[in-house]
Amino acid sequence: MRDGNREYLYAKLDEHFPGIKEKYIRRYGTRYKCPSPDTRRLWDIFRSACREHGILYDMGEIVAASRARFEVRQRELF
Repeated sequence: MRDGNREYLYAKLDEHFPGIKEKYIRRYGTRYKCPSPDTRRLWDIFRSACREHGILYDMGEIVAASRARFEVRQRELF
């Protein structure tokens, strides 16, 4: 995490979850990314919820859908 974000997170952890900040510091130190040990399971839940609700989450699909809509609008205007 970036410096300002890290301090804010640690302050909130102290405020809401006393004692857990030290676990975060031991696990992640000053790393920019802090992946969850449950990343795979959380990603599966996220993908499933997106599919269930018709939400695009894959950047390639998002870009393709955006381009398709843009092209339709262009044809309608001209």
